[in-house]
Amino acid sequence: MEKILLASTNTLRSKQSTDFADFVSRLTHSKLLSYVIPSGDDDERIDALLKNTRFADLLIIDQPLLTETESGLLKRLLTRSECPVIVAPKGFNGINEIVFAYDGSASSVFAIKQFSYLFPELADLKITVLHVSNEEAPIIIEKKKILELLQMHYLQIGYCLISGKADEGLCNYLMPFKDAFVVMGAFGPNKVSGYFRRSTAELVLEKVNLPVFIAHH
Repeated sequence: MEKILLASTNTLRSKQSTDFADFVSRLTHSKLLSYVIPSGDDDERIDALLKNTRFADLLIIDQPLLTETESGLLKRLLTRSECPVIVAPKGFNGINEIVFAYDGSASSVFAIKQFSYLFPELADLKITVLHVSNEEAPIIIEKKKILELLQMHYLQIGYCLISGKADEGLCNYLMPFKDAFVVMGAFGPNKVSGYFRRSTAELVLEKVNLPVFIAHH
């Protein structure tokens, strides 16, 4: 990774998001560029940022963009960014584990691959493949194949199966974590993974104080 963009809504960016962006920049030895978007609709500034995502490796979104008044802007950035996106956490305590939200979909696998390509520096961390299903006895879909993929990048791989609704299951599992990195499938304009439908996305981003990596497929 070489180029990271940090988007915020004012010149007084949250210290937590700045700390996180600096951490990612140092970790990956990447250049970090900041973009300030005034509160409210500023199509020219937003379009300029989105155009630059075409030529960047990663976009980090500041926490104030999660507020109710800016929710439309957040969704616009998530759906139209042309590079993977990380929504920065409210507070950053380091990274000691990676949680891959996996439902067997193409978008969830694509997110795993994009994250692994961009963050080879995290290969030694513990990996948890999290699968939430309405089935009473959920199973890991294509377990052999996803294991083969992960073993090419990671050494410590575990699984967690939860029976229940995706939004509740994901939030309940992730909320106790303080130092994990969450990886989820696409938040696209035409299709989303089963894990990243609107209600699930909102709950995870609003309730979970962890960095969330999102990649389009």
